[in-house]
This record gives sequence, structure tokens and C-alpha cells, in this order.
Amino acid sequence: MLKKVLVVLFSVIIIAGIIILYFLLSEPSSNSESSIPSKEKQLIGGGKDKHGCLTAAGYSWCEEKQKCLRVWEEGCDQITTLLTRIKSDTQVELTSLKDVSFDWYMSDTKDSAVLISGYSIEAYNVSDDDFTRIKAYFADNSYELDVFNNSAATTIGTAAYRKDQVVCLLISAEAGGINKGDSLVKPEAGTSDVQIKCGLIN
Repeated sequence: MLKKVLVVLFSVIIIAGIIILYFLLSEPSSNSESSIPSKEKQLIGGGKDKHGCLTAAGYSWCEEKQKCLRVWEEGCDQITTLLTRIKSDTQVELTSLKDVSFDWYMSDTKDSAVLISGYSIEAYNVSDDDFTRIKAYFADNSYELDVFNNSAATTIGTAAYRKDQVVCLLISAEAGGINKGDSLVKPEAGTSDVQIKCGLIN
């Protein structure tokens, strides 16, 4: 008799558990997110622009690419796209994009300078192999050296590249120390600090 009672009790507990599990996994209740008015749904997580880009996480709409992106991860305009590709294709550890202005000479006279607004990226303690990869990127992508903007000195050199309306300065200097916190880290022998500045000529 006790055995029959235990079997029945065990069966009731299993059936009750299955019923409870069914209701827990079935469609959401009336208190779920689906019952929240659409205006309130937009506020949850907040910070979205008219294109649905999550601005609170740093995303913005890129008209050129027709998608949401973070401009420091993936460039939107022609210049940020170029600098992002240089970072990814060369695998050189370059900094994030920064706004920059620089002079671009249209001829060999000083009064031919045009002020270019664009972006720059930098790298420190760059090996000769890494620097060669950066220069090769420009050559491999049909950029031509611009004679009016190249310079070479003992400690600083500038290579200038142009492709259509895109202009870039590749500036290299003997590696200096890098401040990390309160200490100055000495450069490795045979390395240089590099800055790439690019913009558009209108």
C-alpha cells in the first residue's frame, strides 16, 4: 500500500512540475515588454539617433556606408576609411584617429601652401620592417610621391603621397622616449616614431 501511495505522489509531483514548466516557458505574460507602449520601449537603453544607431555606445550613422559604426573603429568618410585600412592592412600598432590640420604645397614656392583639414594616426618605436609595410601600403594602392611635399633630414623625414584628391604626409622621426605614467620609457634601437596625416584637397 505504501508503495502505491509513493508512486501516485511521485507521479503527481512530476505532472505538477511539467505543468509549471509549461507555463513558465509559454508566451510572455501581460506584464512583459510586449505590453509596454512603443514610446517607452524607445527609452529603454536610450541614446539612439533617427537611424537607430546606439549613440550611448559611440555609434553614429555613416551616410557613405549606409550603416551605424564607431568612427574610431571603422572610418566613415574617405580619409577615416583610408587610415583605418592602413591600420588593419599593415598590422602596425597605430593610435586612434585624431583631427589634424597641415600645410600641403601645390608647387615649390612657400606661398602655394593650402591648409588641409583631416585626420592623423601615430605609432611609436616602429621597426624598419613595420615602416616599410606602411610605405608599401601607399605604393600598393596607387599613391604617387609628391615632390613638393617630401623632405629628408637627419632626424626627421617626410614622404608625401597623393591619389586624386587624397593627400597624405608620412612623417618619421628618430624614436623618442614615451611617457608611461610617471616614467619615461627609452626607445628601442633602430626604431622611429611615425605620424600619418591625411586629408582632401578641394
